[in-house]
Parts: sequence; structure tokens; C-alpha cells
Amino acid sequence: MKEWRRKGNDIETINSSIYLRDFIEDDAKPLTTLEYENREFFQPFTSLRQENFYTISEQLKRIQTYQQVRKKDETYAKGIFHSESNQLIRTITLSGIVRDVLQSDTPLIKNKMEKATRLK
Repeated sequence: MKEWRRKGNDIETINSSIYLRDFIEDDAKPLTTLEYENREFFQPFTSLRQENFYTISEQLKRIQTYQQVRKKDETYAKGIFHSESNQLIRTITLSGIVRDVLQSDTPLIKNKMEKATRLK
């Protein structure tokens, strides 16, 4: 269907108009365009950007960083795309992820409890 789908990227359909998906390297050019065309709007919400930030090579590096930190479960950055045109229209980033102690330890505790029960 779509090139990014064949590359194994998951999508999250929000409604019939938009969907979310992880960035792929092919998104560097549309991400550059989005950032450049909206830089005055974004400026109050971001740090000052150097001019090279608005280049395809810098956005490609940014996407590669997103991919690395996603693998570490630290940050999730996704593009918001228009469903009909597949055009990148916005971005969303969830960062500073801290996992709850029980979320990571529950299987270990459950496993220890099962072992203790079997020994009785």
C-alpha cells in the first residue's frame, strides 16, 4: 500500500483524516519543510535554532536520533500525517519516559511467587 508500511513501521489511526507513525529517513525532506515553513510559529516554544537546523541533513540526523532513543524506550517522536495525501502536517514527541517500578518488576515477582508455590 504505502512505502513506509512495507518498511515495517506501525501506524496509529487517529480518525479518518490523520494518522501517527514513527519517523523514517524518507521523512527528512518533509520534516525540513515543516520546520522551515513554521519556524516563526514554533520559535516561542523551542530554543533558538541555528540555520543549519533547517537542512535535510540535520533533519535526517534528528530522525536517526529519534530511532535510537525509541529503541532505548526513552523518547517517542512521531509524525502526524494527513490520511489522504500522506503529507506530514505536525509532529508529536513524548520524552522523559520513566517506567514505574512495578511495570518492570512484576514479571520477576510473579515468577518468584510461582516458584515458591511449587516448592511447597
